[in-house]
Amino acid sequence: MFKRPIYKWTLYSCEPNCRQTAKLLEMDEFQSQLGMRIRRLREKRGYTQESFADACGLHRNFMGSVERGRQNLTLKSLRIIAQGLGTSMAKLLSGLG
Repeated sequence: MFKRPIYKWTLYSCEPNCRQTAKLLEMDEFQSQLGMRIRRLREKRGYTQESFADACGLHRNFMGSVERGRQNLTLKSLRIIAQGLGTSMAKLLSGLG
């Protein structure tokens, strides 16, 4: 019976997982940067987190998660937030990642 060396098996089985982990870390960083941008713009416009969430028709806990980079936004939510901030989705996402 042919025995496959362990290092080859580890290399092949680990490679996709390593890439997936790197992509997840990149997405976490992207969400954090977006959340910080949203918070900065919200504060610049004089909104509290709760008042902004109310104005947009979103829950304040949801907005808190977005600003901390813990919430993965849908396009619909991103559009609502961008409109609430008086900007476009394109400008909100520009230069991130």
